[in-house]
Amino acid sequence: MDLVILAVFGILSGMMVLVQSPVNTALGRNVGSPVLASFISFLTGMVFLLALCIFTGTDMSISSDGIGSTPWWSYTGGICGAAIVLSFIILFSRVGAVNTVVLPLTGMLAMGAAIDQFGLFGSETYSVSALGVLGFILLAAGMVTVVTVPRHEKDGGKKRIPNEDDGNSPIWYLFGIGVGVLMASQAAINGNLGIHLDSALHSALVSFVVGTAILFAACLWKRNLHDVVLVRENRVPWWMLTGGILGAAYIFFNAYLVPEIGTGTTVVLTITGQMIGSVIIDNFGLLGTVKKKTGALQIIGLALMFAGVVMVKMS
Repeated sequence: MDLVILAVFGILSGMMVLVQSPVNTALGRNVGSPVLASFISFLTGMVFLLALCIFTGTDMSISSDGIGSTPWWSYTGGICGAAIVLSFIILFSRVGAVNTVVLPLTGMLAMGAAIDQFGLFGSETYSVSALGVLGFILLAAGMVTVVTVPRHEKDGGKKRIPNEDDGNSPIWYLFGIGVGVLMASQAAINGNLGIHLDSALHSALVSFVVGTAILFAACLWKRNLHDVVLVRENRVPWWMLTGGILGAAYIFFNAYLVPEIGTGTTVVLTITGQMIGSVIIDNFGLLGTVKKKTGALQIIGLALMFAGVVMVKMS
């Protein structure tokens, strides 16, 4: 396939995973629970992947040899995924679209470097080069620029004072970085599962099944499963139910793109899509979000982060 088309797919996949956050956040407001919204998202994603298996004629059975050779922790990717979706709903409502990309991205690349350096989760060992170190420095500089500029802007003539109840608190910054650490761990765990099962699609499906089961149990524990009727009673717009499909499509696109253009290029294109999408969503207040103008310094910070990502992936 033409490289330009593949690049477009990569950017679109990044936008998909970004749009998933405001979609699930809006759903959470309608059903009154981020846990229930996460369950609905995972359930629709699982159904989408099952339909994809049927449509492509993929055998959904898993060999006993594959199961027997797979370490137990390789099945925890779904638990990580459930926690990530729930965390993104909480994070997006606090820090907005741009920071929902910036903060997890920082944690994801830092954890990714640690996974490569120490061979965690059964991954191959790769040393971080000098170019990679420079990339992380640029990434850190860009992140500081993006997340600190809004804190020092004036609001009604008064500087905003950060506290744990708003998105300007360092607590939410650390939370966002922690989500990125979890994302990198999930990617490595699911990658290991895909190797043992010899199928990226099977790995994604297992991850969604496990995540759906975990969130179903959480809904039972919170006794809010009956609130799913609010989806019908509140006449929830159809787009609020697409979060799981967007997440599943993102996984499918990545599984397709990596063999075609490589992991590094796929990651850079995906992050590009997330950054472009975050600026658009914040500036225009799309999908029910509060409109937040992106300033020149934040654009510079995003550019520094992008340069850092490219350097890290080239190293």
